[in-house]
Amino acid sequence: MFSTPQAGAPNPIVEVYVFNTTSQDQPVAMNMPQEPDYITYVGWISNAELVIRTLNRAQQRELMHFHDPTTGVELRSFETQATTTGWIDFVRIK
Repeated sequence: MFSTPQAGAPNPIVEVYVFNTTSQDQPVAMNMPQEPDYITYVGWISNAELVIRTLNRAQQRELMHFHDPTTGVELRSFETQATTTGWIDFVRIK
């Protein structure tokens, strides 16, 4: 069981991997920035593209990272910032 970090404690470091269950090749690590963000969503855009959504601890900056699942290379990213001290509203990714 993993416990939740206490206030002010550093976030755990995590990685995202893609496993090909058909070929059983080695898992491919997605190249993520070394920022202490939360991973809030991982999903497939298509067979050739994976999206990873991250949110900073203050919940005022959201990043969408789009990856090639066969290489782990980030293809592009988009950033959303809160314009006030409020939180970012989330939408479902399809």
